[in-house]
Amino acid sequence: MVGAYLDSLNPSEREALGAIRGMLLHLGLREDLKWGRPVYSRDGINLIGFAVFKSYLGLWFFQGALLQDQFRVLVNAQEGKTQSMRQWRFSRPEELNLKLKQIKEYVVETLQKAQRPEKKKPNDAIHESGPDTVFERFLEDRPELRKIFDALAPSHRREYVRYYNEAKRPVIRANRLEKMAMALLNKQF
Repeated sequence: MVGAYLDSLNPSEREALGAIRGMLLHLGLREDLKWGRPVYSRDGINLIGFAVFKSYLGLWFFQGALLQDQFRVLVNAQEGKTQSMRQWRFSRPEELNLKLKQIKEYVVETLQKAQRPEKKKPNDAIHESGPDTVFERFLEDRPELRKIFDALAPSHRREYVRYYNEAKRPVIRANRLEKMAMALLNKQF
């Protein structure tokens, strides 16, 4: 499956990512195709993935926020959406080839961290502020929603609060409360 993905690339991309693939397999990682992209895991935990995008080649580390990032190359894969995933972007395949030694250092550190997992504490303002009084009143006025909301896993409750808190204008916040109510009542969470 990953071979077919690589075969779909141009020769320089195929060569560069093939070298990364070889390194990851040599280090004993399991190879899968997830979300249409090669992903490498150990003990069922996704650790590393790569892909070609329109303007760059990306090598991502699922728990990259835990890495030292000694070369200061990692960026948040989706600012505001992911907490731990970090990505190393290369504008040309040749650039990736020149950095194989540094990439291997990051991969080895990733494998070491996977053996001794540590949890990154989220630094979201949501955990500090929690839901505001309007949010709380909305739930209090609707006992069926309160019951459903309180039964959610803490991570799901935080997602709802984050979604609400991201809106700045009161009218948008009110719209989001209605959308959340519909999702909760329809069990779409």
